[in-house]
Amino acid sequence: PSSQQGVTILGSPARRPGPGRPGDFEGVQEGNTGGSRTLDRLPVARVSDTPQAVARSKNACSQVVARRLCRGYMVPGSRGPAGGSAGPVVVTGVVSRRREHGKKLVFFNLDVESTLSLPLLAEAAVGDQERSASSGGASGTGRCTTVDNILPVVNGVELRSFQAVHSLRAYPAESAMTPERFKCLAKLIMPKAVVRVRGSFGKTKSGEDSLFAEDIRILRVQPDPSAVVRILCSTRNAADDEEEEAARPGLFVEGQCWEALGGGGQGSRDATATESVRELQDLMVHHPSQFRRECASIARQLQGLPPRRARAKPMRILPRDVALLESDRSRRLRAAFAVEPAATSAAAVAGQAGTPALLKRLLKNLPCLDPDERRRREAYLRQKKWPQIQWMADQVGEILERLDQGRGGLRVADVGAGRGDLALALALRFPECQFAVIDVNEQSLGQGEDLAMRMKVRNVTFERRDVRQVGEGGEEYHVFVGLHACGGLTDAILDRASRQAMPASFLVCTCCFGKNKELRPAPFDAAFAAGAAGGEERTLCRLADCQVAEVSSKAMHAVNAGRLEVVGGILAGKGEGGLECEIKSFPRRWSAKNMVLRGSRRRG
Repeated sequence: PSSQQGVTILGSPARRPGPGRPGDFEGVQEGNTGGSRTLDRLPVARVSDTPQAVARSKNACSQVVARRLCRGYMVPGSRGPAGGSAGPVVVTGVVSRRREHGKKLVFFNLDVESTLSLPLLAEAAVGDQERSASSGGASGTGRCTTVDNILPVVNGVELRSFQAVHSLRAYPAESAMTPERFKCLAKLIMPKAVVRVRGSFGKTKSGEDSLFAEDIRILRVQPDPSAVVRILCSTRNAADDEEEEAARPGLFVEGQCWEALGGGGQGSRDATATESVRELQDLMVHHPSQFRRECASIARQLQGLPPRRARAKPMRILPRDVALLESDRSRRLRAAFAVEPAATSAAAVAGQAGTPALLKRLLKNLPCLDPDERRRREAYLRQKKWPQIQWMADQVGEILERLDQGRGGLRVADVGAGRGDLALALALRFPECQFAVIDVNEQSLGQGEDLAMRMKVRNVTFERRDVRQVGEGGEEYHVFVGLHACGGLTDAILDRASRQAMPASFLVCTCCFGKNKELRPAPFDAAFAAGAAGGEERTLCRLADCQVAEVSSKAMHAVNAGRLEVVGGILAGKGEGGLECEIKSFPRRWSAKNMVLRGSRRRG
């Protein structure tokens, strides 16, 4: 020790000193206490701000503090707990606020109490070394675990809320903590998460007393489904082979993940933890719908609520709803525009044929680093989205064949396309046509441009425009397409296509009937008046978006037929009768929103 050092003496009565270890002082006796006590360690808690002192610090904890002193995160000479030396403390608290400073530093506020009650999952094992207590009905699971806590005292003041700081630099260079893993950890330190922090108090550059964390343990994640997904994606998957594990080892093991999800405090040594975490990871890849329900259930239990959402607002099909769907107008519309299941090509069923280079590039560009989440997204792309793109491309091919002038020089607009996956697939299949991707999201358009450049696709352009601005410059398109055009976007596309000087063909997959109402042109309000009295828009949208397949299909059919009736009225007013309007459908296993409006030139 030097004159500027503070020391913390740790020991226990009647304990003999163990073998000498670097940084320990063996055989030190404590006197003037009426009896001697053997101390087996004397670690330095704060060292001088000199290279020599750093070099003498062999204890790992001392090295961490010394690095902070030299790098300016902790002010030298700052006072610690009880106004004395900055000794190490362990505090458990609830995160109330957080912010990141760059990629290697995170600040967060901790609220601490002398006792914390943490809800347990309904499936949590009873064997828990921490004290368990019944919540008396406050918790939806009926069980919780109680954690005794330490309230830190700084400068004689007991702190119940204070700032904590954690840095990537707190870890030795040879540790397993990488910037990617630190980022995953920082994303789990979110409001309402419960963390256990080990560190030392000091002052920041601004003079604020803060706990400088040396180690952080996630006791409970933020009670939100997204936090459940994050920690599962950051947990080692035992199914990964050795090469994948070596390339990107998980931040947590199964037991730590299960504890953070409310599965108990000693799950790391319980086979139940491993089995439960693996089951959730499998659901994330193979059964995304069930996985989302499980995440919502876990998030509710972390809030002390029942595992499943109470059926306070079930989807009730009232007699007047049935009467609306079976009204004379609804029946007439469904009879006038019957849904025709379109033939599904082998390429669409396989999900891999047609434009394999694009599929390969889309799979490579999936925005996910975690192998489990990546497998889930890859399965969705291969089994659901890509078959829809192939099916739409087949339909566009039929539409182009009906145009009089052939395919050379034809202009096709993909509206609300995001990065333009459909337009790119069409551009590769029909290189003689020109395609325009139109969207308001500049970031998505930038991703599409980069993808087109990498694939050397030169017959597609990307335009940042609102659908209501299409055609204002006098340009016209031969075909309008839209894949899952939500709500009013479908109406806007149909309006643009039918009001051109030469009405354009269209192929629009409808979706989310209650969204984007501000985009809907006034004439299309009639499509949502299923009854003679009108005013049933809200009910029809609710029924069309419900999960009851039979009811949803009837409501979608009625609305889409009403849309085509409006288009027919616009075309009749212009004296245009050469466009054939119909409703197609693709397999429901690809998407529940499987109805597609198609308008194409009549043969002959």
